[in-house]
Amino acid sequence: MGAFAEFCIVPFLMFLCFLFGDTASPNINTLQVCVDQKGMGSCFSTVQAAVNAVPDYSDQRTIISIHSGTYHEKVMVGKSKANITFKGEGYGSTIITWNDTAKSANGTFQSASVQVFASNFIAHNISFKNEAPIPRPGEEGAQAVAIRVSGDKAQFYGCGFFGAQDTLHDDEGRHYFKECFIQGSIDFIFGNGRSFYEDCQIDSIADSTQKFINGAVTAQGRSLDTDNTGFAFVNCNIGGKGRIWLGRAWGPYSRVIFAFTTMSDVIVPEGWNDFNVPSRDQTVFYGEYQCTGPGANMSTRPSYVRRLNDKEASPFLNTSYIDGDQCALRDRRFPPIQAKELPYLECTVSLLTDYEAANHYLDCALRDRRFPPIQAKELPYLECTVSLLTDYEAANHYLDWEVGKHGIIIEFNDPDYNTRRIPA
Repeated sequence: MGAFAEFCIVPFLMFLCFLFGDTASPNINTLQVCVDQKGMGSCFSTVQAAVNAVPDYSDQRTIISIHSGTYHEKVMVGKSKANITFKGEGYGSTIITWNDTAKSANGTFQSASVQVFASNFIAHNISFKNEAPIPRPGEEGAQAVAIRVSGDKAQFYGCGFFGAQDTLHDDEGRHYFKECFIQGSIDFIFGNGRSFYEDCQIDSIADSTQKFINGAVTAQGRSLDTDNTGFAFVNCNIGGKGRIWLGRAWGPYSRVIFAFTTMSDVIVPEGWNDFNVPSRDQTVFYGEYQCTGPGANMSTRPSYVRRLNDKEASPFLNTSYIDGDQCALRDRRFPPIQAKELPYLECTVSLLTDYEAANHYLDCALRDRRFPPIQAKELPYLECTVSLLTDYEAANHYLDWEVGKHGIIIEFNDPDYNTRRIPA
């Protein structure tokens, strides 16, 4: 997996990629505000002041550009502040931090440095941190949350999450984390969200001087078998120090999947824990699929841990797990064309601001790892709807594209496909 480079974001009229369909339709009249610690120019001096200035219940996206610096403040993005983007200057450069604990804030959930209750929140190249001291295992009231994500359809790109116990409260809703750095020691990704973590670095800071197990990556809180929640980790890397579990069953129906993930020896051989409630062995869903590294040896995993086959793993391997199978970049001035029977693609979109004068670029790579990548470039704005089929062996995956005036060229490296030109 590559280094965690910052996403390159030019000034844009629409955001990177809309994972969640119609709720994220672009509006050209995007609002722009900025935050600078010194209040330079027309910028706000605090992040909270910028959030407060966003119109309530607006359908427009507001991009809050947060300049480099460490912002010591608690921030709340309330339910009325939908469609906000935090755009930092690098997760090592733009940091929002506070130091509350469960004891000081009257509860774990309230200890978060940043709380997000609004829908359609996006963050790029910024860190969320709780700088409370690292607790001893079993220490009362020491939980210290960096961010609480309680709004639906949140997206994080190239972000950092820093803390120890309970760093990232993935509370509820559908969430996407791409190329993020997540650090902690005990249950440091916890909650009852339905979330997809892709290409993320997971870093344990558990006490390496202790011989006993003293941490866990996840504590997923699914409480009913009808809850459509859980955490899926794909192509991630787990490292750091200490001896930790992949997860422990905070909820009786806790659901966590790791796929194509590299696990160092910080992951103990048993891998998972039922929260010392044996009845949960029958109800949790803990699965691993094609993981590698010394911590991925499943020979001594508990009997309730699933070694997933292709069919069992497929619902968790891409953003369809969080209903993220639609990507809409619509420029209605161009008449659409359609192209079908393309293998399933993963797209990264770079938008140029002058779309009258220049093309917009789309780099695509197959998510199905049994096929080599393909690329399609020089596309104007497009709209694509992806339909995923679960049986990879039996059928292709379909992608309907509405493309603008230039058409597209698809180059298939797989021998089963020929190079095709799809004209405008």
